[in-house]
Amino acid sequence: METANFRDIDEYISAFPPEVREKLAAIREIALLAAPDATEAIRYNMPAILQNGYLLYFAAFKKHISLFPAPPVTVDFFEEVRPYLKNKSTIQIPLKQDFPLELVTKLVKYRWGENMRESEKKPS
Repeated sequence: METANFRDIDEYISAFPPEVREKLAAIREIALLAAPDATEAIRYNMPAILQNGYLLYFAAFKKHISLFPAPPVTVDFFEEVRPYLKNKSTIQIPLKQDFPLELVTKLVKYRWGENMRESEKKPS
């Protein structure tokens, strides 16, 4: 896929073939169900789910979809993410593999909790 500057997540998802669009849409839906007050944006030219900071970035590539949670998440969920871990903060799931959507829920809820704790520490 040619690199484009996406305006929103709908435009990002629509740039991919149907089988990839389906997986990206499912990640988006699951993430927003896990954090119903979150907002969406394009950051670093990829979809971002945000609430008091970022909860999750995700992106599609030629042979995989990557999730980009913060490194503490990959440490705390190490056993679950180990098969997909490419470095301390990148999870890659091959496109030919079933996508572990329950993992998206866990990662987003965990990041939401971290963000809420951090926002409570900040003076108003």
